[in-house]
Amino acid sequence: MTRESGGAGENRESDEPARRPVRTETAERVGVVREAVESDVDAVVEVGRRTWPSAKAGLFDDDILELMLAKWWTPEATLPSIRSGRTLVYEVDGRIVGMTAFGPHRGAQVVWKLYVLPEAQGLGAGRALLRTVVERADELGDDVFVGFHEGSDGVLGFLGALGFTFDHREAQSGLPDLIWMTRPCEGALP
Repeated sequence: MTRESGGAGENRESDEPARRPVRTETAERVGVVREAVESDVDAVVEVGRRTWPSAKAGLFDDDILELMLAKWWTPEATLPSIRSGRTLVYEVDGRIVGMTAFGPHRGAQVVWKLYVLPEAQGLGAGRALLRTVVERADELGDDVFVGFHEGSDGVLGFLGALGFTFDHREAQSGLPDLIWMTRPCEGALP
């Protein structure tokens, strides 16, 4: 169930997930960004389990990679974010091909996860998901932060093209540093 505005500050629950059609860069396909619902949990976990290893290849030893997959990419680890309305999915032709999880932290919104299946990359799914997070943050008057591990190819350019700038580097004991980028609350993405 999702919560929808009922006007005059009221919220009502709906059985249908909130959907926002987004035209992708591929003319023949239209994707939809929507809040994930509990029945999406397996598809959301699949996006992470299929995407995360290739996104982190060469950054972590196989043992660390397996440990992190077992900790962060399970239904039990994913459901709290879905239940709180802080997981969005990108759907094409009824199939979930991308996801993002985000939430409040120290007065800002932090994107904790943003992944798109390899075969769906380049369709605009990541941009549409991030745009939706930014729009929600702007409504709250919050800045948005995104962290990624140093050596994650392409992330710096992707975020830079969307108006994010370097904020700080966070050392990780025995792991690649986290690079944090931010986008101040200011309106629509480029």
